[in-house]
Amino acid sequence: MLQEPRCGVWFGPTPRWLVPPMITPSRGCTMTHLELDISGMSCNHCVGAVTKALQSVHGVVVEQVAIGKATISYDAEATSPAQIALAIEDEGFAVLTSP
Repeated sequence: MLQEPRCGVWFGPTPRWLVPPMITPSRGCTMTHLELDISGMSCNHCVGAVTKALQSVHGVVVEQVAIGKATISYDAEATSPAQIALAIEDEGFAVLTSP
């Protein structure tokens, strides 16, 4: 079930018809930019696993994921850097930068 959009971004499970997610923050919404260094990634499958983990975190907008790094924006009212790092670590990777 979709939740109402906050900051112009749908939070919650992304419906198949809404891929990639709409990224259009509204006025008055503050999205925090975060760059993460990630160890243990060696291929495109790893990139996909990290992307999926990040997309599963409520309030996260994935900007780019590449081998060894991820760039995201997140709504600090919906999630925290620690929750974001935990989602990545649950997939078997290590976050090297302190969020």
